[in-house]
Amino acid sequence: MDYIALSTYSPPVIGAFIGYLTNKIAIRMLFRPLKPWLVFGCRVPMTPGVIPSKRHKLARNIGKMVGEHLLTGKDIRRTLNEERFQAHLHQLIDNRVHEALAKDLGSVPTLIPKRFRAYFKVATRTFKYQLREGVTKYLQSKEFQSVFSLLLNEQLERLGSKEFDSLVSGNDRENIYNFIDSLVNSLLTGKEMELWLASYLGQRICQAGFEGKSLGDHLPETAEKLIFSLLEEQAPQLLTQLSSLLADPNIRERIIQTICQGVDSFVQSLGPLASMVSGFLDMEMVEEKVRSYLDEKEEEIADWLQHPEVQEKFAESLMKQAEIFLAKPISEFLEKIDNDQLQNICSEMAVQLLGVLRSQGVETALSSLFRSSVERKINHGKNSLRETLNEMLGEKLTKDLAGKIIDESLIMLRSDQTGRLFGKFIHSMVDGLLSRPVGIVHDLMPAGIRKGLVDYIVTAANDMLQVEVPGIIDSLNIRQTVTDGALLGFMIGLLNLFVLQAG
Repeated sequence: MDYIALSTYSPPVIGAFIGYLTNKIAIRMLFRPLKPWLVFGCRVPMTPGVIPSKRHKLARNIGKMVGEHLLTGKDIRRTLNEERFQAHLHQLIDNRVHEALAKDLGSVPTLIPKRFRAYFKVATRTFKYQLREGVTKYLQSKEFQSVFSLLLNEQLERLGSKEFDSLVSGNDRENIYNFIDSLVNSLLTGKEMELWLASYLGQRICQAGFEGKSLGDHLPETAEKLIFSLLEEQAPQLLTQLSSLLADPNIRERIIQTICQGVDSFVQSLGPLASMVSGFLDMEMVEEKVRSYLDEKEEEIADWLQHPEVQEKFAESLMKQAEIFLAKPISEFLEKIDNDQLQNICSEMAVQLLGVLRSQGVETALSSLFRSSVERKINHGKNSLRETLNEMLGEKLTKDLAGKIIDESLIMLRSDQTGRLFGKFIHSMVDGLLSRPVGIVHDLMPAGIRKGLVDYIVTAANDMLQVEVPGIIDSLNIRQTVTDGALLGFMIGLLNLFVLQAG
């Protein structure tokens, strides 16, 4: 029985002992000895142990496995795209943005650390300068010229299509008319107008005399016809007035004296015969004969003056004299008068002309005529501004005026004065913006913009992680790090084993 039991249990026991012994020897040979054994300067085989002797190669292989297989750029990108990581990233950024926007911030300069404020001032001045230079450069560019010309032309077209009445109402036009009336009235009633008109008439008369022109050259054909027609119509009345003048004793006496002077002048013109004729011709007797003749023939002369043939001849004579007068060069008239007389004549003509224009009836008529003419031209405000300008200036001049407005506007915007104005505006605007408290940005920013900001930051962070993290991993040299870590870990493991063995 003992033999059977011994034979039954001895093989497993012996096998376990042999296994334990070989495993212990094998394990110890893996880690022991830590250093090579030397006998007479020769290294004993299998020393040191396998792991201590191969620790550097083992660490390099572990680093290679981790760097090339366990922690790759592809694995990192896949991990970054996982929903759990994206949700965590979105929540993290949302919290950080909310914290930043919830702060009650002061002005921008107060947010800059003190050690950087000098640089901030320099940056602000640089920004102002670059902004001003950028605006100036853009204003000088052909691109701005094209855009501005197109925009201003569109505005002018839109303005030109509006009814004149929508731009200048009837009441406004009435005020304009009243202003023009008062202006014209002050001009006509002023002494300056008399002096100017007299000077103008004098210049025109002298110029006409120098050019050899006559009075008829300055009168239109219709005016000449009117003068001749009036002379022909007024001839009978002139003769009737002449007959009534003959009945006036004073006029008759002057006529007698004029006839006697004419006879005496005729006698004196005879030369050597004058003394002989004077001896036979008594002037007192001549005067008496003329007086008696006029007394006796008064009615007969009056009837003769009313005769149609006499009136016709008289009218022809008047018109002929008028033709001679109108055809006479003005220079001949000027030769007979001096500068003072000419100035007096022009002054009197100016007074007479202005007297006509200053009369209440003429002034009212001219004002009414002016208003009705303007209102008719603009169709009582129903015409568009473009139609009104085309009517007043012509289509070509209106287009040229629009082009001139665009060109002058460009010159104004590109001028040095405007550049300095823009500089002051930019300086004031930037300083004003920087001096204003930022406040709580969360309250100022709409929810949609906040969400868009968070989404943008998340997208930017994802793009940066996808692109930059693999490069960062490579720059960290994970293989070398793991290799160094493996060596360190191995040393720590050996230390632990030594401690355990010693224990």
